[in-house]
Amino acid sequence: MKIKLVKATMMSCLVVLGLMSFAAWADMTEQEPAAMVNDAQGAHRALLVGINNYDPAYGQTPLPSCINDAMGVRNTILLADPGKRWSASSIQVLTNQFATCGAIRTALQSLAPVSQPGDLVLYAHSSHGGQYSGTSVFLCAYDRDYSAVDLGQDLALFNPGVTVIVLVDACHSGGLFKQEDGWPFAEMVMQSYTEAKTKQYKSKGLGVPKDLGNNIAFMTACDYSQTCVTGDPYSLYIGAVITGCLDPVVDANKDGFYEFSELHNYAAQFATQQNPNQTAQQFNGVVLTSMVARSVSTVIGPVIKANGLINNVAINYPDPLAITVQIDPGQYVGTSVDWWVVAQAGSFWYYLNNQGAWLPCEGNLSNCHPACEGPLVNLPATQVLNASLGVGSYTFWFVVTSPPNGIINLEPGHFLSNSINVTVR
Repeated sequence: MKIKLVKATMMSCLVVLGLMSFAAWADMTEQEPAAMVNDAQGAHRALLVGINNYDPAYGQTPLPSCINDAMGVRNTILLADPGKRWSASSIQVLTNQFATCGAIRTALQSLAPVSQPGDLVLYAHSSHGGQYSGTSVFLCAYDRDYSAVDLGQDLALFNPGVTVIVLVDACHSGGLFKQEDGWPFAEMVMQSYTEAKTKQYKSKGLGVPKDLGNNIAFMTACDYSQTCVTGDPYSLYIGAVITGCLDPVVDANKDGFYEFSELHNYAAQFATQQNPNQTAQQFNGVVLTSMVARSVSTVIGPVIKANGLINNVAINYPDPLAITVQIDPGQYVGTSVDWWVVAQAGSFWYYLNNQGAWLPCEGNLSNCHPACEGPLVNLPATQVLNASLGVGSYTFWFVVTSPPNGIINLEPGHFLSNSINVTVR
């Protein structure tokens, strides 16, 4: 099972899950975005599964973030790819009652005959997971268990020239490839895969390739003996995989692409920092290093970080908190905007004024004032707060609005925003 991470921070009209599309910004500034080049080497297809609620007869408890996980992968990693590798028509999303075991298997099996050598298939699954006993393990579908044996058989339907990446955020998911007791899901998947694929080759009178299974890779939220943490809006690990695409620093080799291995490495480090009992795992790193999830955007909208991280952060009192903001407007440089940095602590609101001081909004956002008015420029990471805060929940926003009139204009197409939640415990 997953563990729910409770966030007490109040939601408000400013909360934006991720960055607004720059298409809206283009409409606002009456500029057209630059054309993107499709540099994909093969077709890209995805099956995304997120299950919050389960069939009552199945008996699994509800989860808060699994549907958001699936939609975050779709919207932030895949459809927001500047390289245009993924099209909406090639992505199938199954949630709650539509994510029955039969529906998941049918969807995955249907991808096999249409996928050709050189293609990439992503299967992302966020739900409960578990085991019967020993090495008999499974993921949870809406209505019943999706066993490792069944998944292995489904993966065996793919041509060995098709790369398949399995991204799992479920309890005990790290056991996907562990050769020991616990929750060895991937090990069991690959054993089932090998057995099914071997039968296929032998039935055709062919020898079994020595590199059998080298086209399949796994990214998992935790180790074989661990549980993983859900959250708001995303589960801890997969949420960092998603939001890692918003930070150019995650592109560790600076090649302009987010390889799956880079997203995993960032998410694994973040998950362990936030939950020391959760250690994300990977299998077949060669594939993860060679496969690109999406390109790095040349236009980086408002980014706000807490202690260098772009995900929700939990720290211990009295550890210091450093808040930084940055933006790279790309072709939109020079657009006139108001710049805002706003914070909420319980029912109290604060804003950063043009002298760099934090002031209360006196109970009304209309009393806030922008930090400055001026054209969009390339702003590197700039510190706006360095302090030790009291125990509690805080939310910080970095917002740019147009036209620049000293008013936070939240009408669609007139603002870009990024936020981060901080819990001091």
